[in-house]
Amino acid sequence: MGSPLSVIWLASTMLRSKHLPANGRRCFAALLCAAALLLGVSSASAAPAANAEATLHVRYPYNLSTDAVYARRLEYIKALLPLVLDHSGRTYTLEPVPIQTVTGTRNSRNLLSGYYDVSWLNTNITREQELLPIRIPLFKGIIGWRLLLIHNQDQPRFSAVKALAPLKALRAGAGHDWPDAELLASQGFTLQTSANRDSLINMLAAKRIDYFPRSVIEAYEELDMYRKKHIEVEQSLAVVYPSAYYFFVAPDNQALADALTAGLEAIIASGDFEQLFKRFYHDSIARANLSKRLILPLDNPLLSRETPLERTELWFSPLPAMPSGLH
Repeated sequence: MGSPLSVIWLASTMLRSKHLPANGRRCFAALLCAAALLLGVSSASAAPAANAEATLHVRYPYNLSTDAVYARRLEYIKALLPLVLDHSGRTYTLEPVPIQTVTGTRNSRNLLSGYYDVSWLNTNITREQELLPIRIPLFKGIIGWRLLLIHNQDQPRFSAVKALAPLKALRAGAGHDWPDAELLASQGFTLQTSANRDSLINMLAAKRIDYFPRSVIEAYEELDMYRKKHIEVEQSLAVVYPSAYYFFVAPDNQALADALTAGLEAIIASGDFEQLFKRFYHDSIARANLSKRLILPLDNPLLSRETPLERTELWFSPLPAMPSGLH
C-alpha cells in the first residue's frame, strides 16, 4: 500500500472530495487514523536510533615487544581499557594497532596523525597542550615511586644516605629522552644519560653510574631480567614524586575523551579499578616493602596545574601520611 505518509496523503485527498460517498468517507477516515497511528509508532521506534550516539571505534597501540616490563604494562592496559569502555555508556569496538616500542614523542605524533585513537603516556605540561588528556592516573601514580637499581656491592654506600643531598651527589642514570631525566636534572641530581635501558644496566654493572631509579612496578621485573649483571634493588630508600600516566586522545576526539572519563569515574566509584590495579601490581608493591623505607620526596615541576593531586583516591600511598602532593 505504500508508506504511512503516502497513505495519509491519499486518504486526506479523498476525504476532501465532495463526491465521496458516506461509506467511502468512513473507510478513508479509518484508513487515515490507522496510517497516522502507524506513523507515530514507527517515528517513536526510529527516534532512539536517530538520537543514539554512534559506536566508538577505538584503535590502540599494541606493542609487539617481548620485554617483560612492557608486556606486563600492556596486559594491564588491555584489561583496563575494555573495562573502562564497558562502563562508559557507549557501544564500542576495539582494534589493536601493532607497533614496535616507540618514544613518547612518537606516540604523541601517532595520535595526532590518527594512526590510533588512544594511548597511555607519561604526562607533562607540553603533552597536555598538544593532546587531550583524561586526567586520571592509570597506574595510580606509582610510576613516581622510585626504587634504585644498584651494583650488588654498593648497599653499604646507600644505607648511609639519610637525605636527598648525598643521593644527588651520586651518579644517577636515565634515558636521554625519558621524563625522569628532565625531572632529575631540574632537581639538581648528578645525571648520566644513555640511549636505552640495556645500556644503562651495562653502565651500572661497570660502575659508570651509581644507581638507576626505576618504578616499583619495574624494578623487580628488571632485576629478574638482569640479575647476571650483578645488580640488585637497593633496600632502604625510595625517591617519590607525583607522576601520572593518562589516557590521551587527539584534541578533536572529545567523544572518546568523554567516554573514557565517564568509564574511569564509574569503575573508580565501584571499586573495580582498585581491584584490577591490585591484581596486577600487589606482588611488586609488597616486595618493595615501602613502609620500611626512608621516603625522599621530590616536587615535579613538569606537571600541569590541572593535575588532580587533591583527589587522594586516585593516587597510590602505602603510608598513613605523606607530604602534601605525594599521595
